[in-house]
Amino acid sequence: MPISLKPVALFLALVCLSPVSRAEETEPPESDRGISVLDAVVVTATRTPTATMDVPASVSVITAPEIEAKTAASTPDLLKHEAGVLYNEVSESLQLNGRSTDDVMVLVDGVPSFTPFNNDANLESVAIDSIERMEVVRGPASSLYGGNAVSGVINITTKRPVKNGIAVMLGAANNNTWRKSVSAQYRFNDQLGLSAGWEEKTSDGYMQRYARVASASATPGAGAVQGSGAMILPNGTGGSQYIVGERGQRGYDRENLWLKLRYDFNAARALTYSFSHYEYEGKTSGAKSYIRDASGNPLFSGAALLPDGRWVRFSESAFTDYINRKKVLTHAFQYRDTENDVAVNFGLSDVRDNG
Repeated sequence: MPISLKPVALFLALVCLSPVSRAEETEPPESDRGISVLDAVVVTATRTPTATMDVPASVSVITAPEIEAKTAASTPDLLKHEAGVLYNEVSESLQLNGRSTDDVMVLVDGVPSFTPFNNDANLESVAIDSIERMEVVRGPASSLYGGNAVSGVINITTKRPVKNGIAVMLGAANNNTWRKSVSAQYRFNDQLGLSAGWEEKTSDGYMQRYARVASASATPGAGAVQGSGAMILPNGTGGSQYIVGERGQRGYDRENLWLKLRYDFNAARALTYSFSHYEYEGKTSGAKSYIRDASGNPLFSGAALLPDGRWVRFSESAFTDYINRKKVLTHAFQYRDTENDVAVNFGLSDVRDNG
């Protein structure tokens, strides 16, 4: 199960540098107060701004105020309660409407986000604090987005700089899990603005499955160090599995860095450059052996006597797990002209480590 973070220090925000008089204060619009508006406009379903009620598909829109209200710990967490969406955090595989990642188009600022050799969705590479809006379109969209959009599209738009300010967040949870983030926005003038941020998540992780061996033999084998303490458990398919210990905890270190630079030519035309850098490393610690030699010392290789008199041979590999690393760099350029319905996207994703 995903780890739910409990904030121990809430956002510290520095509001706009220019003061606002009391006479100018008004109640914020519904969208800024986290209230869903029925006539929300989406772009993903038709590639043009269209009211959700006029879109010929099932569409969900998650806005920045709603993201804050959900207190989700990661981008995949935002999708947990969306109808038809399943995400496996271990394999980073995504399903939409019962179809696998191969049939789901994930876009981040207009650029497809996936790992080429296995089509992982790379949702973890998008820091949750960087998201301004997420649109989930269920249903075939291949005519607009190509063959990967058979079952739908998930379109993520990162925050654009709209005011001067900074936000800091610190959260903690069980298993020594920590989340730290800093984000900021700055307007140089009426046309040029910058938003940027950093996020780090670390955890000792959950206790993994048993250290197992698949088969047993009548003899311990020549030269094997002998011990006792192995267990026999059913394997769920009518057979047996032989337990020699525990693999320990499966932890991780994740880091996100993002930046967005936007230049508004006028109210209708804008040019945007976005950059993100994501690193992940999975780690295993605290492996434990149930097998003891004649002196009571733990064994991580050798042969162990089973309760039925047979022997199970094991090695250190039974207690270890692979170290998973991933590094993703993404560059995206976007030009939009809403007056003439023109949008141009260009991007580059560089997956440097994955495995």
